Amino acid sequence: MNTRTPPSTSIFSRWVSWVGILILGAGVASSTPQSAQASSAVASASLHWSIVNQGLGLLEGGLPVNYSTGVRGWTERAFSQLGDAGIEWATVHKDNQRSEYAGGLYTETRDAGGASTWTTIGAVSANPVGSFRMFHTVSIEQNQAQFAMRLEPFDDNAMGGKRIYWGATLPATFQPTYSGAGTGTLVVTDTSHTHPTLVMHGASGAGTVTWGGPEIYTDPLADGERNPTLYVHSTTEDRFTITVTLGLVDRDPCSAAQAATFATGKAGVFGQAWDPITSCLQAPDWSVTADGEPTTLSLNTGETTTALPTGHTRTLAVAGLPEGVTWERQANTGTSLALSLVAPTPVEAGTYPLTITTGTSINSGGVITASRTASTAGFLVVSAAPPVVVPLEPEPELVPELESEVPGEPASVSSSSSSTRSALTPQPAPEPAPVAPLSRTAPVIDQPDLVLPAPEPTPAQAREDPEVPREPSYLKPAGPVIPEPANASAWLGASLGVMMLGGLIIAWVRRHRKEEDVTASGRT
Repeated sequence: MNTRTPPSTSIFSRWVSWVGILILGAGVASSTPQSAQASSAVASASLHWSIVNQGLGLLEGGLPVNYSTGVRGWTERAFSQLGDAGIEWATVHKDNQRSEYAGGLYTETRDAGGASTWTTIGAVSANPVGSFRMFHTVSIEQNQAQFAMRLEPFDDNAMGGKRIYWGATLPATFQPTYSGAGTGTLVVTDTSHTHPTLVMHGASGAGTVTWGGPEIYTDPLADGERNPTLYVHSTTEDRFTITVTLGLVDRDPCSAAQAATFATGKAGVFGQAWDPITSCLQAPDWSVTADGEPTTLSLNTGETTTALPTGHTRTLAVAGLPEGVTWERQANTGTSLALSLVAPTPVEAGTYPLTITTGTSINSGGVITASRTASTAGFLVVSAAPPVVVPLEPEPELVPELESEVPGEPASVSSSSSSTRSALTPQPAPEPAPVAPLSRTAPVIDQPDLVLPAPEPTPAQAREDPEVPREPSYLKPAGPVIPEPANASAWLGASLGVMMLGGLIIAWVRRHRKEEDVTASGRT
């Protein structure tokens, strides 16, 4: 902190001539040390300014920078110049004749990263009967700057027909739209989203306070005009104080409306810290399964994450993850930051609150600075992994064990072996044993014309189907078994054919002999 002691000054009578006032102003300005006039930097906890001319109370800058961390904000400087002050009146030849304030440093207190203030003293004069002595105090703290101008007249009726003006100049890249023009509170929004949102509030102990254009107090302030000017007019009071308080609201490109609403409610506030207003970054609602497999997630930042300027990198930090959960960055796409997250099986299922922070890292010649930070709250839902299903080996098909009971008949199923064995090896069905042909004695036929009747076939022996136990329900059904032809039937048919053929041969032989006997008897 640096405090300068005020130089000795003389208080002049209000009747001093206007020439003496001009000499006074020039003398005060010239008596100020050169270092006080030179441009130098001054910083609050939230903003960085540069002093253009300390004796005249002129500033430029208003760049959002956190003094403690060095992290820059979302926006660029707010003003090219700030603090032009003077008196305006009408003459026969000109409606907006002006005279600028001229003064010199009176007292100063600076605290880097804290509150700084300095006061200059000088004069402003319209004509021999319209001169004022002005104490001009500039104060900087947190997100605000304040200009206080205390007027003391040298003449009676010094304000008659005159106006006090105070002006600002916005950067060339500022594309302003105004809310409150013509009133004492002006909210300025940059439609290019490059510069902060401004709230400019004027107050006066006398007269009417309005924001207008730069030419004259009746000049309306239109969107796009980069020289908003405050006027105090319509008063004959000679002793009063004018206060202009400026607030700078840092914001991201998505928060213009929110910042304007916030600024309107902060008109005239001084010495407060305002966090940047951000709404581009969307709160995530992520879900993963605790199965140890990577899950790809995305985070919508609301602004482009690709094709960044050289040396610029988007950063990402995730806080609040349960123990054991890991993540890593993936390639950015569009307005989203991508990451893959792995939750191993020991992670307990549940909902976990997260804090997500993004920003931009700038590498300029090896010097890395951070800017454009934003944070949001989100949730991670962890689901338990599904139970592991172990595939069972298929059980072998159970085929009953066959036991042969009757030769030539299908074997029966052994109930004892099927109930005690868990798995049986299929056995081929045995071939039926051949059945021997039945032998019969052919009858003797005495009559030559007797035809032997066909022998009656022996009825097949009744087959007793063995009692087959019912297969268990867990066995797969076996297809039908087609039985092989029975050999016994084949042998029976062949035997009967042979017997019939033998009978016919015997009958033919007997008849042939009888005919020969008859023939022989006739001859004798």
